[in-house]
Amino acid sequence: ANPEDANAWLFQANAFIGLDEPMKAAVNLETVRMLGKARTSSLVLLGDIYMNAGATDLARSAYLDAIERDESGTQFETAYRAADLLIRSRAYDDAGKILASIRRRYKSLTQDQELEVLTLEAKLARAQGRDKEAARTLESIVQRDGTRGDALLELASYYQSSGQPEKALL
Repeated sequence: ANPEDANAWLFQANAFIGLDEPMKAAVNLETVRMLGKARTSSLVLLGDIYMNAGATDLARSAYLDAIERDESGTQFETAYRAADLLIRSRAYDDAGKILASIRRRYKSLTQDQELEVLTLEAKLARAQGRDKEAARTLESIVQRDGTRGDALLELASYYQSSGQPEKALL
């Protein structure tokens, strides 16, 4: 009855999700987005729907929109999760764009957040064949915090693949 009512579109999107029809929900969420009334949470949901459907380029677009709309700068974990999902899905270019957006939007990262981003950047570098760059980044992470499990495992994997099993074991 009122196509400009973003809440009605969101309620219907939630109903579609409850009915296990995520792509119909995505249509509704895209409608809210086009109306210019999308909230960060609905954009993240849209990105997640696209990720589950294997449409990483559409997911990237929704996640980037969510990051850019994060006026308060409180959605770092969401942005980090999006970059991690894209790396795991081997959507490396998309992940790189999310990581660049994280760097632009979140200027005041805690040390832990900074190390998390550096670890993802190193994983991305390794996935793109920039092994030496990744190793330098991983070594600097481990020097700053030797308890970073992801960085330690990634560094061990690098050493193992570069024929240095002793260093990998350490």
